[in-house]
Parts: sequence; structure tokens; C-alpha cells
Amino acid sequence: MRHLLAAVIATAFLSACVPQIAPATDAAGAVRKANEAYEKALLDGDAAALGAVLADDFTFIGWEGETMDKAAFIEDATRGHDMTVSSSRDVVIRAIAPTVVQVIGVWEGDTVQDGQTDHSVERFSNVWVKSAAGWRIELEHTSPLKASA
Repeated sequence: MRHLLAAVIATAFLSACVPQIAPATDAAGAVRKANEAYEKALLDGDAAALGAVLADDFTFIGWEGETMDKAAFIEDATRGHDMTVSSSRDVVIRAIAPTVVQVIGVWEGDTVQDGQTDHSVERFSNVWVKSAAGWRIELEHTSPLKASA
């Protein structure tokens, strides 16, 4: 009995010392909402909204292995073209740690540049990290996919 009581007290003490972690579903829900805001900012060409959702040390890796930092990505996403269609499918959100979430999926969209419409289908992966400012994208990587027939 004495050992049982000691175990219960030790468990209660250790539980109080360990920080309480929000369930993965809470992180996934928050990131899903933030990801929707990110997609809207891309569709709208909203530099301020993109600036708010991208981490200061954000890195983008594109189709051909090129990289862009936050400033270059925002400039590229908002100048000289209009995104007219944007949708994601097959989106999977997985909490890797309490403050790190991976989002993968397929993005399909149309952009118009110099009067020409370009249709793109991409597999994407984003790493979201929670900071004092909220959930921010640290890394995005895209790879082209063939359009569905």
C-alpha cells in the first residue's frame, strides 16, 4: 500500500511538472485555418497578408530547385500576374510536435501573366511553426504534377 501511495504521489507530481500539450487536433485545426488564410492571400495577391503568415526566415523551394526568401517570394507572388483560380485537394495535416505541423497536398490553379493563362498542378509540402506571433510557414516546397485528364 505504501508503494502504491508513493507511486500515485510521484505520478501526480510529475504530471504537474510536465507542460500540458494541446492535442494534435487543436494544432491541426489552427493550421488548417491559417493555411486557408494563406491560400486566400495568394489568390488575392495580398502582400501584407502573406507577410503576416510567412516566418521571417521563410524559405521557398520551387519546381527546379530554386529558392526564395520571404521578401523574394512575396514579390514574386504579388507582381506581374493575377491568380484567377486556386484550390487545394488531398490535404493532410500532421502535427510533428506541439509547435510544428506538416501540411501536404495538391494545389491546382491558373495565373494570368502578360495576357497568357498558365495552368499549374503541384504537390506541395509546408512546415508550419507556432511562435509567439502564431502559426507561420517556415518552409514550402513544390513539385509539378501532370494535370488530370
